[in-house]
Amino acid sequence: MPTEIKSKRQIIEAVKTVPGLKELLSKEEGHFHYEIDLEVMVYGRNYGGKVVGPYLKLLEFEAGEAIIKEGDWGGNTFYYVVNPKVDVFVNLPDKGTTNVGTIGPGLQFGEMSILAGVPRSATICAPKSGKARILEVQRPALRLLRKIPEVNQALDGAYRKHGKKAIFAELRKVTNLTPEWLDILSSCARFRVFSRNHVLFAEQTLMNRIYIIRTGWIRRNSMAGYEDILGKGFVFGLEGLQTDYSWPYTLTLMERAELLEISITKVRKDPVLVEVVQQQFTNFMAPPLNPVPQEELHSQKDLTETGLANATNLLVMDMDLCVRCGNCSLACHKMHGHSRLLREGIHMSRLKNGGSQQSVLSPAVCMHCKDPECMTGCPTGAIGRFEGGQVDITPRTCIGCGDCATQCPYNAISLIPRRKKEEPKTNGWKTKVKDLLRLQPDPMPAAVDATEDLVAVKCNLCAGTSLNPPDSKTPAFSCEENCPTGALARINPKEYFNEIGKLDGL
Repeated sequence: MPTEIKSKRQIIEAVKTVPGLKELLSKEEGHFHYEIDLEVMVYGRNYGGKVVGPYLKLLEFEAGEAIIKEGDWGGNTFYYVVNPKVDVFVNLPDKGTTNVGTIGPGLQFGEMSILAGVPRSATICAPKSGKARILEVQRPALRLLRKIPEVNQALDGAYRKHGKKAIFAELRKVTNLTPEWLDILSSCARFRVFSRNHVLFAEQTLMNRIYIIRTGWIRRNSMAGYEDILGKGFVFGLEGLQTDYSWPYTLTLMERAELLEISITKVRKDPVLVEVVQQQFTNFMAPPLNPVPQEELHSQKDLTETGLANATNLLVMDMDLCVRCGNCSLACHKMHGHSRLLREGIHMSRLKNGGSQQSVLSPAVCMHCKDPECMTGCPTGAIGRFEGGQVDITPRTCIGCGDCATQCPYNAISLIPRRKKEEPKTNGWKTKVKDLLRLQPDPMPAAVDATEDLVAVKCNLCAGTSLNPPDSKTPAFSCEENCPTGALARINPKEYFNEIGKLDGL
């Protein structure tokens, strides 16, 4: 375990050694330019009895001690090297754990777990030659640090570098492109991020770019009245490689999307590269735009426009099987002390084999989104992505501000009074027997009217409960286990809904 150095003076000295971060200490007319931000990050600040921060910790690791480990979920922290350096290890298929380099003073690492919501991609250790001092930065600090141009530029650069690297790593797996050709192609390409409703290209305009969609849902429509929806992994623009060609339809991004943009002009400078790209990418070309059955298109729109298609663990109710008994909500209440399952939400129709339709409800329960909006504004870092990838809330650091509940578009987070320490029960065996034999239903929980000392709660997939002990291999959920008709299920939307499962490319 690392040693935490709590001296504020030493933390300030460490901040001075990091380019970008040291701007927190810049002054203007004798006053700190980022005075409040500096106070919150280093000292913490009390807002009406609610403590926010500090967001920076100075840690000292022993020689050879692991700071982060490859494969771990670490979506709440990233780091800066203070001194002297750290070693980077990656698990290679043919070589095992291999030292692939070092990270020197002033440089950051681990930021992609926060920015992209992915597991750690490498193991970082203190050097075997001695101790290492590291600045740990918590997620809430990001919105403050982005005010500093140098830090903001470094974070964006790291994200774009990671995105481009991830796309080419995938291309290496699904094509026969050699490392040399991949490097040449990389010089013709750039990683792009666009917001929702951005028109990537319009019908009848010149095709001068090749696009490979990495993330996001897209909509194509033509003047002929055709429309469809596609997912990630498709290649657009190969038709314009060897001859000038116009786009046969308009493509609009339905949500924030990441993609690789390849300049056709640059590729054409090398005739051999033109042939290589044409040959290797043809199998991943987007299909022609053809009419889609209206029922199927309507279902696809429902799933993509509501965001349900982006869930990593979605709770659905088969309304044809549901008998409205309320066992699911009651089971959730008994497991957690309050129900995290609200039996209202988004209704949709699921297309089944044979042309029949199934009435499905996605209740107001956390779906553990790929890109959770609830995590963007938490001032203490209480909400984050934990082991296994699920989104959860740490009650100890939650101050009950309600920001996460406000940000969640699915009404899946509630604020409840923080639990008080329970008084010792004095009920004897007679009371227990009466409770066991009584015929009346369980009494309804008392209405919540408290406005102070609240804590945010949401579905955590029953993690840390008796249903999921540490050695369990298959996850279990209280609501699903207690449904008498099997109407509830936790599912992967792309596997459960065939109409969107077939929309992805490579």
